[in-house]
Amino acid sequence: MKAIEIRDHMPEEKRRDRKLFKRIASAVAFTLALATACGVGWYAGAKLAYQQKAAEIQKIHYVEEGETLWDIAAELSSDDQDIREVIYDLAKLNNIAPDADLKVGQKIVIAK
Repeated sequence: MKAIEIRDHMPEEKRRDRKLFKRIASAVAFTLALATACGVGWYAGAKLAYQQKAAEIQKIHYVEEGETLWDIAAELSSDDQDIREVIYDLAKLNNIAPDADLKVGQKIVIAK
């Protein structure tokens, strides 16, 4: 009995089509991965830039015992400013009521 070597007897045209399909699939996968990486990089860079900008324009005050928004506003306001406006701005910026009781250690964001 003769030994017969079995090979892939797929027509040459189908083999080319299969190779082309694999190349296209690889190119699409690479493009999607690249687009995802660029998107993540852009998002991370934008977030970092926003955080740095926010840190540059804001100052944080930590509330001490017995301190009120009035006390904090008094330190921030100039002689020609109405202290009530400064209190209102602080309350609005920090999403608290102007007459809210502050807690020791609470962070109060102060715009520069």
